[in-house]
Amino acid sequence: VFNTLEFRSSKFCLTASYSTDDMLFFVWKQPTDNESYTVRRQTANLTSIIEAGVDWRKSVFLNLIVHADFRLTLAVCRQDAESGQLSEPLVKAHSRVYASPATTPLSVDTESRDALAESPLPCWPEISFAVANFEEEFESLVIGQTDCCFCVLLSLGRSAALAQGVNRKATALMPEQIVFSGLVTYPQLKGAMGPSAGLLSYLFGPKQARKVVMRGPGGRGEAEVAVTALPKARGDGAEQRLRCCLMTLRLPWESVAASILKAIP
Repeated sequence: VFNTLEFRSSKFCLTASYSTDDMLFFVWKQPTDNESYTVRRQTANLTSIIEAGVDWRKSVFLNLIVHADFRLTLAVCRQDAESGQLSEPLVKAHSRVYASPATTPLSVDTESRDALAESPLPCWPEISFAVANFEEEFESLVIGQTDCCFCVLLSLGRSAALAQGVNRKATALMPEQIVFSGLVTYPQLKGAMGPSAGLLSYLFGPKQARKVVMRGPGGRGEAEVAVTALPKARGDGAEQRLRCCLMTLRLPWESVAASILKAIP
């Protein structure tokens, strides 16, 4: 049972015919100090305690969000200085991510990462998408030229449409629904790292990552990226190479819910 002042979730107690449990989230109209309680699957009606204070609209959307499939795509692209157009990705990586109304703090320090993973914090009304093994997933994402940019794309899987009875053949023809799209340029990343980035790489090697916080377009959303300064490539004038591994992405629940509704015919 997940218990905070902002919302509650209750785990269904399933019968033996089910191999796994599921999680149902309730969003309260107003913060409450009520103790946690369990809602059983076999119960015909919800208790009066729940019925009185639940925001059913937000609860329905939250449960749609946490049960949907999402794919995170990171890419390094070149950007034309005049037109602003992006090239085909020089390198890209994909990762399946899961939506949650709670965020697990991730650290660039491997020694403290396990301790933080045991302390999820509520982030509602934002939705969090975390990549626990971000270093392995995005190891190839290295940016090292001034005309390059680091691109973040979150797209919605097709499970939402399938859940509404749309056949798989029709679903396969549906365009990919974009939930979030943003980018940051190499100069911006280098500026966020500070002038000591190259010195840290020289003194301590390429494993001294820094957490860089990126804001989404129009201030919508927030991404935490582990940026590691790598040794410079050989040659005069070579730029500092930066490895970028996205750790978490947080978005307002309304924008995520709107994307799900667009994906359902």
